[in-house]
Amino acid sequence: MMGAPCTPSAQPDIFAVIGADLRFFARRPNQDYRLRLAAPCEIEEARAKLNMVSPPPGARAFVGVHRVGRGGLQRVVGFAIDAGEVDFDKVSSRFAYLRLQRQDVTRHPDPGSLWRADPHALGGRR
Repeated sequence: MMGAPCTPSAQPDIFAVIGADLRFFARRPNQDYRLRLAAPCEIEEARAKLNMVSPPPGARAFVGVHRVGRGGLQRVVGFAIDAGEVDFDKVSSRFAYLRLQRQDVTRHPDPGSLWRADPHALGGRR
């Protein structure tokens, strides 16, 4: 998702979100993936850079984060059915990241292709 510069209005907020992701991984040295709701600045960024459409009814924008190397992050954005605030273990987070990575956020997804952002539905556990 991240290659071009951020929109100027989103830059400070994006840096804050990235900092939060880095702190998340610092507290969990054995975890390399994270799934969370997309921050408003990330949605703005994805709309500006990727021409992302709005999530369909019942779904929300999520961000999958992959830690690569020391201090490096790769982020992807996509849609999933919102199951509420949940914590994802490392297996479920990896699965969700890979699932988001394959989505085309420039088109409204087929409702049958949406998955539930629930670690139990992804095969993991809380």
